[in-house]
Amino acid sequence: MLDELLPELEVVDVNRCDEAYQFICHGKKSCASCPRCTKCSYRVHSRYIRTLKDERVFGMDVQLRVQARRFFCDDLACPTGVTVKMKRQSAMI
Repeated sequence: MLDELLPELEVVDVNRCDEAYQFICHGKKSCASCPRCTKCSYRVHSRYIRTLKDERVFGMDVQLRVQARRFFCDDLACPTGVTVKMKRQSAMI
């Protein structure tokens, strides 16, 4: 059912913790489009967990824990800021 609602997420685990059901998810795609230049980036910058809480079901809280990722943009012409400057500096050395 969750696959129909959020097709871009994959549920990797379901836990029952205290008074909550936790659905542990991550994205199915291995890349993300840069918001500025729209090119697909595969190099992961960092990961973090986002927790979404829903209404209680059968007396239990429902949590969707999603491992989100940030990506570097590897296009040297893209004005993404710090990540591109770091790449340019390392390329000059």
